[in-house]
Amino acid sequence: MQDIILESGLSPHYVSSLFSTPLDILTFIAMKIEQEISIALEHTTATDPFIILADVILPILYQHCHVLKILYSKNYANGEWLHFLEQRYIKWVTPFFNNYCVENAPVSRSFAIELSVKMTLSIISTWLTQPIPETPETFRVHFLQLTKMSITDIATL
Repeated sequence: MQDIILESGLSPHYVSSLFSTPLDILTFIAMKIEQEISIALEHTTATDPFIILADVILPILYQHCHVLKILYSKNYANGEWLHFLEQRYIKWVTPFFNNYCVENAPVSRSFAIELSVKMTLSIISTWLTQPIPETPETFRVHFLQLTKMSITDIATL
């Protein structure tokens, strides 16, 4: 909580009067960012989820990179924050898997959805927790490359 208080610039007393637990702060931050993302998503015409992430969501996340770095890197926040994101993005991603063919796939549809979300969140969190994250415009290219590569491809480059 102290890192978040320091980052916010608010007094500890004021923060404790607004939020009773660290989870309350996480929820507040998440809702503010999610609001921005929801508004931005209303104006996109893209249909590819990775293009939507690259062009709409990554710039918003970058604007909040200082706070997000804390949420991704501190023990308590990390677990709560990642769980929150996974639940939100699993719901968002699920419709993109409507044509998923279980007969031809090595894993179930729900496994594929969860894995896709976790891998994508891992790419994003690794980007945002760099000492100096690349700008969204620069990272966009790398993000789209990483989402199309297998783990074996990445490891053998």
